[in-house]
Amino acid sequence: MKLVTEKVFSQSISLDSVVSQQTAAGTKIARQEEMKVQISKGKPLVVPNYANYTLEEARELSGKISAVLKSTYSETIPFGHFISQNIAAGTELDEKDNPPTIEVVYSEGRPYVKDLRKNTLEGDLPKLFFETYSSKGANITYDVYYLDSDQPKGTVVEMSSYGEYLPLNANLTIGISLGNIQPAADSPATANEPKEEEQPEEAD
Repeated sequence: MKLVTEKVFSQSISLDSVVSQQTAAGTKIARQEEMKVQISKGKPLVVPNYANYTLEEARELSGKISAVLKSTYSETIPFGHFISQNIAAGTELDEKDNPPTIEVVYSEGRPYVKDLRKNTLEGDLPKLFFETYSSKGANITYDVYYLDSDQPKGTVVEMSSYGEYLPLNANLTIGISLGNIQPAADSPATANEPKEEEQPEEAD
């Protein structure tokens, strides 16, 4: 008899115990005939269905399955809601086989552009646009132009759009100060003139 074993998960049979056998006990078989036996691998790690969790709830999940939570912009899925996972929910993984890390993507909602005027420098724009938009799936680009201004040189002073939501593909024009106009000087405070003393009335 040739014994062929197969490792299978079991929720009830302990590790390395027999789960089932193809040929019933007591059955006579030929010397060269195979007999298949299933051996328990123990309980599996079951991949969660992240669609049942918001981003914040997913961060609180504990267990032996490693997950990387990412976010990307979406024009149709509200902020914080599930978009996808790279390993299907319900997939059974073996803890001893170094289970792969699950990548889960949630929505950032629609991209929003803040008012950058007078508080952002031209040199900060590449990093800001990459971290805020490009790294999260939005193709928000910008072009700059330069204009006379009393703001410090290199400061953002004009924007074609701000304080609003944008489509996933959009281009902004941003005006940068040349810093070539002197700010208007404050008018000096006018000193109060002394009041004339009132003369007492003469007695009759």
